[in-house]
Amino acid sequence: NSLPATTVLPVSWHRVEGSRRLEDHGIKVEHVYQLHNKGPSTVSDVTLRLAVPSRLGGRVLLYLLELGTEGGMSCAHPPGLNAEQV
Repeated sequence: NSLPATTVLPVSWHRVEGSRRLEDHGIKVEHVYQLHNKGPSTVSDVTLRLAVPSRLGGRVLLYLLELGTEGGMSCAHPPGLNAEQV
């Protein structure tokens, strides 16, 4: 699921360089990924890799703020996560 399902920035919107305010970096988009085991037994050593395009044409497309997990999983944070500390 993506919340919101579609995001369109207003034509007049411009990113504010160096700002630490979230709203100056664009509209919040949240992606939720769920991994389910359909089998009758538990599984271990499962890896889910996601490739998220953070740049397009040398410009920031998506600014990655945080990663979270539920259910005792671990998550490796990519380099550049919340690089501007907003």
